[in-house]
Amino acid sequence: MEPNPYDVSFGQRLARARQAAGLTLQELAQRVGWHISTLHNYESGRRPLKIAQLAQLAAALNRSPAAFLAASDDAMPIIEQIDTSAERREQVALFLSHIDDPGDE
Repeated sequence: MEPNPYDVSFGQRLARARQAAGLTLQELAQRVGWHISTLHNYESGRRPLKIAQLAQLAAALNRSPAAFLAASDDAMPIIEQIDTSAERREQVALFLSHIDDPGDE
């Protein structure tokens, strides 16, 4: 069975985040208490990740879980900036609340 393209994309973002943190597969697997093959399956996209595991990995990498759900790598830093600041989250919420809904016209 072919891996889901979203799982593959997520796995690639996870692998890049792990490498940016200077961790090997084995080191990150030890941090989260998983077998290395489990982590490898997530990074390769062969296994879909559940939200609880996402939160665990993000915490181990000191990253925002929301950033891993971004559609592109370019969006990850923006999401992390918003996610780590209550003021920024409020600003985004205010902005989004004022966007005209095309159905309102």
